Amino acid sequence: MSVGERIRISRKAAGLTQKELGQKLGVSASMIGQYETDLRKPKLDTVIKIADALGISTTELLDVAPTDSGLKSLFAVYMSLYDILRKTPKEDGRILFSEEERSKIKEHAKTIESFTQTIISNDTAFSTYVKDVYESLFDKLNLDGQCIAVKMINELASNPEYQAK
Repeated sequence: MSVGERIRISRKAAGLTQKELGQKLGVSASMIGQYETDLRKPKLDTVIKIADALGISTTELLDVAPTDSGLKSLFAVYMSLYDILRKTPKEDGRILFSEEERSKIKEHAKTIESFTQTIISNDTAFSTYVKDVYESLFDKLNLDGQCIAVKMINELASNPEYQAK
């Protein structure tokens, strides 16, 4: 099933017309129609906006899972982390993660480490790319979010289970 088909199915499940979804995104109903019929492929930032508007995860909309193979798996992990990290901060500016979300973050960190360890010997450029991706995610966080991210990374780095060999 294509991304366009998943957009259409998810839009209908959300009870929205193409026009209503377009209004939420600031695009025309015909643009939504072009996405749904695969005449146009939405950019990743548009996919993220569509997922937000429909109340679903980007991984669901893109139909990727951390259990997929190779780069598709890494992309799924990245998108899953993005879905967790883009939560709206509370009134005091903090982002509170549930135990399930914290567990997923730790699980994804393990996956990334394992994947990176496998790839790093073969492709230094890829390792740089992975670091750049996470740096760009970090830059999207406010100061409180960055503090929480650093604290979580420190927790992971101090745990022998997650330390590089």
